[in-house]
Amino acid sequence: SSSPSRPERLSISVKRVHGGEVSNWLFNHLQVGHTIIADQPKGTFHITKESNEPLLLLSAGSGVTPMISILRYLTDQRDTRDIAFYHQCLTEADIPFMEELLML
Repeated sequence: SSSPSRPERLSISVKRVHGGEVSNWLFNHLQVGHTIIADQPKGTFHITKESNEPLLLLSAGSGVTPMISILRYLTDQRDTRDIAFYHQCLTEADIPFMEELLML
């Protein structure tokens, strides 16, 4: 969920899943200040800032993470295009980053 316009900060978003190996290990063992090894992002899922066309962002579950990164980046860049963001979750309590999204 990091934004490329905030290189001094790296953030990851993890939802603890009942029975999940990775999410439970992270919650049980990883603490602030610990080091983890990660590789650079791969693929072509990115935003083009040269465009002024309206943007539609759709996500569900943990798919919200890259959308948050994109929204943070566009906000930091003071992008003025129209953006519609739709995220599916089971209940209102499951909305990740709710306070931040409401401020946008």
